[in-house]
Amino acid sequence: MLLLHRMHHSYRDIVLAELGVSLSDAAVLREKCSLRHPQELLADIATLTKLVGTAVKTEPVPNPPEMFAGSTAHYFILSLWPHLFWVANASPKPGHVPWGVGFQNQWPIDLHRVNPATIRVGLWTLLEVERVADSRENCEGWNEESIDRFVFGNHCYEGLFMYGLLQRWQRVSK
Repeated sequence: MLLLHRMHHSYRDIVLAELGVSLSDAAVLREKCSLRHPQELLADIATLTKLVGTAVKTEPVPNPPEMFAGSTAHYFILSLWPHLFWVANASPKPGHVPWGVGFQNQWPIDLHRVNPATIRVGLWTLLEVERVADSRENCEGWNEESIDRFVFGNHCYEGLFMYGLLQRWQRVSK
């Protein structure tokens, strides 16, 4: 509920309605949560593991920025998004908080040609949309929230992402 609260209101309202949870009930549940944002969400991997459970897999981060050389990606499953991974990259250097924290699809979308109109909020992540688009331009923000524009042939779409999870998707003019 803590992460859901930070999501775009239109997406959050759909998820709460599907769960049958009111905004006020969601607030009560959030208060009961032992996780605090952003302090613990971006805390060390041991704290994250204590709060959300053991990572389902870990692996070296391929081609990390130089300052994060030797980092390991830790993949967690969160109850509201069992179809996605919650990923936190841990640097081996002392004092570094996790970096690259956010959602990723569990499996690559293996389509040769994607109709961008079929891309759905709450199912696609920034990394997957970027992978299937012809090009991507970051329009605003980064990290927790970003607005990105994608070109698919002659079509242009704009997406709002929270921690890499698609929150809003619309066709725009090039």
